[in-house]
This record gives sequence, C-alpha cells and structure tokens, in this order.
Amino acid sequence: MKALAKFTNLIQGLGSVFFLLCFPLSYLAQFTPGQLVVLQAGDGNLPLSSNGNVIVFKEYSTNGTPGFSMSVPSTGTNAIIIRGSANSEGHLSLSEDANCLVFGAYLQSLPYASPLNSPAASTLNRGIGLVFASGAYSLGAIGNGPFANGDIRGATATNSLHLWASSSSAGASYYGTNNPPGNVQNSKTNLRSIQVFNQQLYFSSQSTAGTPSVIGIFAVGSGTPVSASQTVSVVIATGLNSQPCQFYFNAANTVCYVADSRNSASGGIQKWIKSAGTWSLAYTLSTGSTPVGALGVVADFSGNFPKVYATTSESTGNRLVAIHDLGPASTATTLANASAANTIFRGLCFSPGTIPCNSPVVLGISSNSASCSNDTLVLSANVVGNAPLTYSWSGPGNFSTSSASITNVSQSSSGTYSLMVSNACGSSGASFNLSITPSPTLQVNSSSICSGGIATLVASGATTYTWSSGSIVSSFTINPATTSVYTVTGTSSSCVSAPFFATVNVMSSISLSSTSSTICSGSNATLQVSGAGSYTWSTSQTGSLVVVSPLISTTYTVMGSAPGCPNTASTTATVLVNPLPAISFILPFSEVCETETLFQFNTSPNGGTFSGPGMNGNQFSPGLAGLGTHTIVYTYTDSSSCTNSMSHTINVTACTGVLNERQKSEWSVYPNPMRESVTFEPALENEVYTVRILTSYGQLSQCYNLKGKSLLLLQELPPGLYWLEMSSEKHHSCFKLLKQ
Repeated sequence: MKALAKFTNLIQGLGSVFFLLCFPLSYLAQFTPGQLVVLQAGDGNLPLSSNGNVIVFKEYSTNGTPGFSMSVPSTGTNAIIIRGSANSEGHLSLSEDANCLVFGAYLQSLPYASPLNSPAASTLNRGIGLVFASGAYSLGAIGNGPFANGDIRGATATNSLHLWASSSSAGASYYGTNNPPGNVQNSKTNLRSIQVFNQQLYFSSQSTAGTPSVIGIFAVGSGTPVSASQTVSVVIATGLNSQPCQFYFNAANTVCYVADSRNSASGGIQKWIKSAGTWSLAYTLSTGSTPVGALGVVADFSGNFPKVYATTSESTGNRLVAIHDLGPASTATTLANASAANTIFRGLCFSPGTIPCNSPVVLGISSNSASCSNDTLVLSANVVGNAPLTYSWSGPGNFSTSSASITNVSQSSSGTYSLMVSNACGSSGASFNLSITPSPTLQVNSSSICSGGIATLVASGATTYTWSSGSIVSSFTINPATTSVYTVTGTSSSCVSAPFFATVNVMSSISLSSTSSTICSGSNATLQVSGAGSYTWSTSQTGSLVVVSPLISTTYTVMGSAPGCPNTASTTATVLVNPLPAISFILPFSEVCETETLFQFNTSPNGGTFSGPGMNGNQFSPGLAGLGTHTIVYTYTDSSSCTNSMSHTINVTACTGVLNERQKSEWSVYPNPMRESVTFEPALENEVYTVRILTSYGQLSQCYNLKGKSLLLLQELPPGLYWLEMSSEKHHSCFKLLKQ
C-alpha cells in the first residue's frame, strides 16, 4: 500500500491528469485479435438518457458471431459512464500499438440526476478509459481542467501512456506523460472522433465554426503532438451538410473511409482516394436498403478489395454491418443488432491484441486479355496476408504501380510479368506469361502540291488500311483545294496501329527553303529542303533530306517541283568543312623500366587529353601500366569543335640489367655483369647523385654520394644479383646489376 501511495503521488505531479492501476474484470475471458468490438451504450436496465448509461463492449467475429462481452464499472471509485441518448459520444479507437481499446466518458456513478455534460470538468471529471485484450479495464486519465470541458466525444492513444481526447467545446487535448495535460489545438473546438493513423493525429468535425471553416477530417500539427497551439490542416473536406464521425485510413494513406451519420441518401460510408496528392470522393457506400448513415467504421485492407465494417445511425435498434467494397453498388450485410431495449451501438474498432502475422500469398494473377501491343494491359493479383502489403511488379512494357493491380501498361510486349508481395512476416511471388501481338507501325508520306494538282499518299507497314477519306487501300490520290490533313490506321493480325496523320500542303507556287551545315573534315552533313513536292539534288540524290560527305567546303544545288505547279524552282545549300586540328605528340622513349617514376609527354598544341594504360593526366606511370606494350592516345579538340588524335606505343620492361633508351641518355653504368668494380658515368657532370646498392631482397648493402664519373669498388660483395638505384633532384632510376 505504501508503494501504491508513492506511485499515486508521483502521477499527481502531472497536474490535473491521474493515471491509475488496471482493474481486471475477468481473468479468463479475453478479446480475440482481428475481431470487431462495438461500444454499446446501455445494458437494458435504465432508459437511454443524457443522465448516463452503462458502457458495454461487445465483440463479434467478422461474420457476426458473438464473442466476448464486458461492461466497465458504472458504480464505485472507478465508475465511468456515457450519455446514452447522444450519438455524438462513444467514438471508439484502438491504440496505435493495438494493445487496448480507448474511449472517452464521464467519471460518475449511476444513477445521476442531471445531464452529464452540463457541469464543468472541475466538478464532474471527464476521463479516458482503456480496455486491454485480457478484458482488464483501467482508467487511463482524468481531466478536470478547462481543456476537458463540454462533451467528451472520443479518445485515442499511441499506447497506454500517451492519450488524446476530443471535445464539443474545447478542441483536442493531450492527457499523457510527455507534457502537462492541456489543449493541443482549440482553433476548431466542436469535434467528433479523434484517431491516430500512421503516426499522425487526426480528428473529424461536423461544424464549419472555427479554423479551418469547413466540415471534414483534419490533421493536428505533425505526427502526434503534445504541446499547445498546433496548426490544424484540412485533410479531407467531406462536403457541406455532411456529418463525418469515425474514419479509417489505410497504411499507405491513399484510401480513407468516413462514416457519415446523415439518415438520408447522402449518408453512409464515404470512400476517399488520394491520387497525385489530392483526396477525391470515389463514391458513398450504402448501409442498407433504407437510407441510413453510419457512426463507426473500420476496414480490412489485406485483400484485393477492402472489407468495410460500420455501426449505423438509426435512433433505435441500430446495426453492425459488413460491406465487401467491390465498387459503388456494393451491398451491406447486417452482422448484429442493438435489439435489446435501452441499448444502442456507438463506436467501432478491431479487437485489441497482437494479430497473428500471416505471410502474403499470391493466389493468382489475371489480365484483361489485351492481345495487341498498343492495347492498355491490366493485370490484377489476388493476394491474401496481413496488411500493410508492399507490391513490386516487373516485366516488359512501360508501367508504374505500388498496388495489387497494374492498370497502365503501355507498349506491352510478350514476356513474363512477375509480382513480389511483402509484409512484416515474409514475402511471396508469382508470375504471368503473356503473349502479345505487335501492333503495326505505319510509314506514311506527306505531300505538297499547287492548286489543281493531284497528291498521292502512300502508307506501308500493315496489311489493310483505313483512311479518313474513305479509301481502304494503301495508296490513293487526292486533290484538295486547301491544305488538308488525312488520318490513316493500319491493321495486321487483328491489331490496329496508332493513327498516323498525313498532310497535303496546297501552295500557290513553289518557294524553296534549305538548310546549310558546318562539319569537321571526315564527317557527314544532313541537308534539308522544303517548299515543293519532289526534289533532285546536284548529287543525283532525291528527297527532301540528303546526307553528304564533302572533303572541302561545297555548295549543293537542289531543284524542286510539285504536281499542279507550272514552274520548278532551285536553291542552294552549303556545307562548310573545317579542317581537323594539326597535333604533335612526341614519345621521347619507346622503352622504359617498370620501376621508373612518372614522366610527361610533349604535345602540341597543349590542352588535349591522354588515354591509355598508366596515364594520369599528362603523366605516364610505367608501374601503373605494367609490363608489356601499351598504346597511348592524345586527343585534342579545337575551337571549331573538331577533334583529332594521335597514338604511340611504349614498351614497359623488367630491366634485367641492360640500360634502356631513357636511362642511356641520363647515365652509363659499366660493365654489367661486373667482377670487382663498376664505373658510374652521368650525363650531367655537375649534378650530385645518390647511388644505393640493394640485395635482391631489398636490403641496403652500399650507399654513395657521387658527382661526375666515378669508380665503385665492389670486390667485397659476394657474387649474385643486386639492384642499383640512382637518384638526384631531377632523375631517378633502378635496374639490376649482376656480380660474377
């Protein structure tokens, strides 16, 4: 008891919110995860009234079979009751961690002599109740400050320590341990349901009062805020005169069902879909043959088509219904009724507890029987498994999707379409083989004529043709008075091509227009002319577009004519040929040792690029290139964007004792092989060299600082193979020395 007193005192430090211990109502019975739980106002003993009624939680299977049922205390220290005559109250939610049912009500014992919502919260405390999967009930929080005034209409939680409630006059308030209790927003005060989906706090409102001044579903700040003055943003504006109550988002935040409590043809369950960042009303599902609205709603998104469950808004004997959402004409099936006197269904949610995780299974993939490549292909997969599910499609054609269906495959072709579906429990895949007939691709000419002339249009690429002029052959003649556009489609193997548009341009006379070109020597130029019907070039080529390859700058003449035109016309097109840049690339040595350091090549002009093994910028590394003969290419581009290149080969050797061409120009070492001495003779007499003699294992044996021609006495060295390393400020080399 002392420990309990200390715990109570600690929690009281949070302000006007108190967290109490759980009080189990049953040690044996429990809720079954994945089933449905209805909050029922009244147990049949007292008439439904604003003075208060018992809260009963009734569980049903998704087929309507009754399950566990329990009442929360309505008398005693932890009593909590609800106004049975107010359908604005009793909105129910499942905590985000799925461990408990969350609801808001009044902390008062029955009987009570006046309406529960009349006294301020400081006189009649509001509270948030929690019911766990075991059937244990706990009073999660008590609100006795101004933030709790008015009707307490709904409550939600991320877990048993972080809770929020909605009010008729005080907006949305936080009741948890991360911050002192109080309003998180009161710019819009008259609220209905409050929920957490996908780590974001939302509420519904049926009032245009406050800001924003619309009716619908709203987001509070970002995430699950605990501090005051949060921004309220419109998520879904459900429409003027709508009456949104509970709502339910899918895991991807792309579908939301909203319970609309209007008892008219406008009421029921609104289905909203988010596409390209915008929410749009798809349709409204009916709750039965008689137009009746809905109060609570949840949805199972694990299959191809969601299964929606709702409590209806009749004033007596209302129902729990199920709808398999196959489209706007989907019908509702009644699962249960609040048939007992003095009882009514209010909020709805799934049962608390961890739902067994089932890996997805792809039961099959079907198509819309598209058979031609330009048909729009639709593929749909039948998948079962716990949501949220992730879909990954692959296959030929162009498409993008993240759902169980592909509805936008264009340019489809034969092949295998594969689907991989994943959830938190595992993954499953399936494939679908599709045979597609390529649709024909048409080639059609256009034509230019003078008034009175006759144009010939010719189509190819298909077996049969249909022209907008009525012709059904590949080629036909026509003489329009004005410029006209003709459409043709072609058919092969029952597949129809995309339409092709051919223009007959009617001119008063021929007026040629041509293009010229500038190229680099050795390149091709494309010349184009327009303004006539047919063309003949000075190269004997025909057509409006020709390709030429002149060696020098050249001017070409083209003659144009057209049907119905009394004259011909000519024009010229010039190709300016720029010479390739003259470059020089000098290779000072055709052979170098692998052990030598970097050296540069001489080029003219500078500013080009080198390519080839061992090149680093304009420096060559024999060691990086490796042994063998390598081709080095120098490429230069001038201001006219003309490019030329030159290449040389260089041989990298292991240098087994013989000085290579480069080393011979810098020093001489002889004799090699040697017996007792060796002469070192540098090309530069005044340069100081460090000469080191290393064993074949790299150990230093002798070291000299030499200037000019020198004799090295090496008679003490035992016979064998050595490395002779020579270096100065400007030179470095290493090669093998053999002592006999």
